[in-house]
Amino acid sequence: YEEVLLLRRQDDDGLSSPSSSLIKRIGKPYPEVYELALLNCDDPSKAVMVGDALETDVTGGALANCATAWIVNDGIHSPSVKEYNDVIDREHDN
Repeated sequence: YEEVLLLRRQDDDGLSSPSSSLIKRIGKPYPEVYELALLNCDDPSKAVMVGDALETDVTGGALANCATAWIVNDGIHSPSVKEYNDVIDREHDN
């Protein structure tokens, strides 16, 4: 998920105009997405980042001082987890 924010630059006269606007895309693991998510949270220490991507979801949540839950049996890492489990099962069968 990426949130698109419109950042307005001020002209020399101190006014902002649509023609001088910048677009900044943010997403996990960058801190801005967590700052937005936790903006109205009464107790951010109780927030949990749940995701299937170690590199973005878990890393970003940890950097934002959130508890994290890494979902491995579904999602982007599930083929690797299944392959690993199959190897372990074969080794135990031998």
